[in-house]
Amino acid sequence: MNWAWVFLSSLALVYSNYFGWAILACLALHFALRLRRDHSLSWRPLAGVAVLLLVSYLPLLSAFLDVLHSGICTSRPTLATFFIGIYNLNCIFVSESVAPWFWFLGVPAGIAITVCLILTFLRSPAQARPFLIYFASLLILMTVLGIVGTKRTLMIAPWLILPIGVTLGTLRRGVTRRALLASLIVIAIIGWYGIFSRTLYAAPRWVEPWQSVARDAATVVRQGGVVIGNNPSFFFYLTYALPPDDSARSSGFSGLLPASVRHRNVFDPQQWILAGHPQGPTTLLVKGLHYSAVSPATEDAQQSLDQHCILQDVQQMAHDPGAKWKQRYVPDAGQIEWRVEVRTYACP
Repeated sequence: MNWAWVFLSSLALVYSNYFGWAILACLALHFALRLRRDHSLSWRPLAGVAVLLLVSYLPLLSAFLDVLHSGICTSRPTLATFFIGIYNLNCIFVSESVAPWFWFLGVPAGIAITVCLILTFLRSPAQARPFLIYFASLLILMTVLGIVGTKRTLMIAPWLILPIGVTLGTLRRGVTRRALLASLIVIAIIGWYGIFSRTLYAAPRWVEPWQSVARDAATVVRQGGVVIGNNPSFFFYLTYALPPDDSARSSGFSGLLPASVRHRNVFDPQQWILAGHPQGPTTLLVKGLHYSAVSPATEDAQQSLDQHCILQDVQQMAHDPGAKWKQRYVPDAGQIEWRVEVRTYACP
């Protein structure tokens, strides 16, 4: 074994992701178990790599400890924690294209996932089964610590794919192999159906119509109106739909509205409040999720406009059928029933 490459790859892992330490702990445990069976191996290289890793990690140690102190959430109710873990396991297999609360597809997907996991655990070769256990342990750890999410489970997914693939490839033809293969086919069909239908997403942010909303908002601004928004995706599209005030910048990309580049009639809620509540003949308040939570400044801006202007129209788009489940089990996530809301005001 080339221990120099083990050290360098391990260092890259922990420098790029704090959770890499948990992955290395599983690998160290796996090597220790091999030591008990294979006496030709030595623990000294492993110990040396561990010491070098700890010394090399000292520059990031303070930041790592801060994350352990402030970035972990263990206060959620047990039932909520359980459902969050199940949801993320479902996303690993099916993806976010089909939410588990769409029962007509969620139930078959859940059954297929259960069959796949049970058969893999029972029939996988002895060399592959530990990785399934490591995957389950890391998923449980993420869930308990409150850091689980689809972007993080992607990092440990190979330890799920490996035992499934090895089991499928080593099983002899028979009922068990056909059942495992059938479960994977059902999961794939459900996932791809959700991708093409675009109506069953667990996270409707994939289908939020920000491009068309930004196009309509740009028309309002060109006519002298004022636009207030709180969603980064909305400002991304609005930046391209609406040139900045400084024409010298139009020759290249200089940033996004409303911070890096400015337009006199485009604000985020905090900018609009600090600017003294400017109004136009038409004022739009474009509401979405601001980094996964509704910002207090947005609610303050809406309250001010409701008091001083006439509400002409309210458009609600991108309905989230799972909002009630998210609000019930993850109330701190700030999920709302309608992902996009455009309020049109006439201000005297």
